[in-house]
Amino acid sequence: MLNRVPFNESLLSTVGTPKQAELLDSSPRSRVWRVRLADGRLVIVKQVTDEGDTGADPSTRFAREVAGLSLAGRASGPAVAPAVLATDLPSRVMTEMS
Repeated sequence: MLNRVPFNESLLSTVGTPKQAELLDSSPRSRVWRVRLADGRLVIVKQVTDEGDTGADPSTRFAREVAGLSLAGRASGPAVAPAVLATDLPSRVMTEMS
């Protein structure tokens, strides 16, 4: 089901419990939710899908995006990208600060 946020036990223990989720518009290559956690924080959850013809397989696209966001997070000064909180490689899911 597309509206169900794909949190496994690892993401639940690292990020927290989703309380409310809204599926956002995104490209066919991913599903994106705005999620309010039980502790009140707002996060973005993104799952890279098998859909969309980009030439790169979904696992490669996922790895590239996580690497890019992680590198951007190391920049000094104001944030240039959202901070990656946790990832689930088998499901190709990442959570980011909103």
